[in-house]
Amino acid sequence: MEYQVLITITAVVVLILTSELSNAMAAEPKGLIGHWNFDDGTGTDLSGNGNHAVLGGTQIYALSEGRACIELMPDAEPLRIPVPENSPLAMSSGTICFWLNTAWGKPNILNYDNGAVELNNYRGCFQVRFRGEKDFEYWEGILDYDWPKYDMREWAFYPHVKASVGDSEWHLFAVAYDDKAKQIVGWRDGEQIATIDLSTVNMEPLRREGLTEIHTGEGFVGYLDDLRIYDKPLNDTEIKQIYNATKHIYAGRQDTNPTDKEQNIYRYQEVDETLYKAWLQFNPPTTEQPNQDLFKNIVAEGSNPTVQTAATELAQAVAAMFGIKPPVSETHPVSGSTRIILGTPETSKWIRERVEELALNQIERDGFIIKTLKERTDVAIVVAGKIPAGVVFGVFDLMRRIQLAHDPLAFDVLENPKVPIRMVAHWSYFRGFLGDKWRGGGRDASIFSWEALRTGDTKLIRDWVRMLASCG
Repeated sequence: MEYQVLITITAVVVLILTSELSNAMAAEPKGLIGHWNFDDGTGTDLSGNGNHAVLGGTQIYALSEGRACIELMPDAEPLRIPVPENSPLAMSSGTICFWLNTAWGKPNILNYDNGAVELNNYRGCFQVRFRGEKDFEYWEGILDYDWPKYDMREWAFYPHVKASVGDSEWHLFAVAYDDKAKQIVGWRDGEQIATIDLSTVNMEPLRREGLTEIHTGEGFVGYLDDLRIYDKPLNDTEIKQIYNATKHIYAGRQDTNPTDKEQNIYRYQEVDETLYKAWLQFNPPTTEQPNQDLFKNIVAEGSNPTVQTAATELAQAVAAMFGIKPPVSETHPVSGSTRIILGTPETSKWIRERVEELALNQIERDGFIIKTLKERTDVAIVVAGKIPAGVVFGVFDLMRRIQLAHDPLAFDVLENPKVPIRMVAHWSYFRGFLGDKWRGGGRDASIFSWEALRTGDTKLIRDWVRMLASCG
């Protein structure tokens, strides 16, 4: 019996060790020519090729017991990896991957000093640049109007949402340069960002001549770890293996570089009123509105959040234009009253019972109707859509018509937008980094602030979304 137990325990241990060995082997794709993880407090090259990094002014930063990365600060000497002649690091194609945490400072992350590779944090996104052995440059203007897919062009991987570097967050970034397949592929956290199809240009092997050093960017501020360079383009599965094998080290961490920069968060001021509100001014009409009593009651049946949001928006606009605060109710007032009714056939029983009278079968996609109905002594302005989004767009259109002094008793409007996606051109993005200047800042500064979101201040985001919704 004891022998059986011993054999069983031994078998389990062997299976566990085999599984761990299998996972470790799976997480190590072939072709590794350089590997630096800084866990021993030095720049030792773990690939065995002897290209040890010189730390310079970078500091070793502890992540956990036996785990460390490098921290780079402004004005500090960058990390440098000397590259001797005929080194495998002078690759003609391959993959570079690393764990990154950065929020501010100059954009360059990693450079080959012969210009073959340049990796950047461009406007909060992972961006790559490459030069071939002769004329090829993956830079600006190489594709002109001749590319097979309108995805990224020569700005990869900006502004793809998956390429976001983030603020005080760790992400695994990787990029593969493949001149034979004529493509560049990028990944973040084991998931592909995009594949850049370069089949219509004369893509070349990477420039190898003149490489003497790989170094981090001058003025780069952040944390870098587990830098790996492979002499072959890795695939999705191999990148996912690397991510799965290392992600536990960085999970949940929010390391932030110390700085004397202030968090200059945007706050609304009266001087901003006109520009801030854009076309959502909702000023009192220049001419008297004789039928403003129609707006004293708003009915939005059901609990659909989009319809309820539309009702709240309308109530605020009516208060601004007419000085009255209409209640928003799910029930209809007594007969002989006036009101505005919002909803869809699905959210409103009242609208559902009048589908033919309202001609709702004419509504397409996110279109809407605005129609005034008179039933005996009742008068109702109906804003209805096939889907809740149409109700939101209809409410904004109703407010526009009121501001233009249209007669509410004569409303009989059908709007079916022909353009499925409407956009607002707004020169800003969700950056919110330390040192951004909200007033008098440069083109890369943003009015948004991660700090405001962390503290629950969502007014700016909400108002921005309101402006986008009004484009319906």
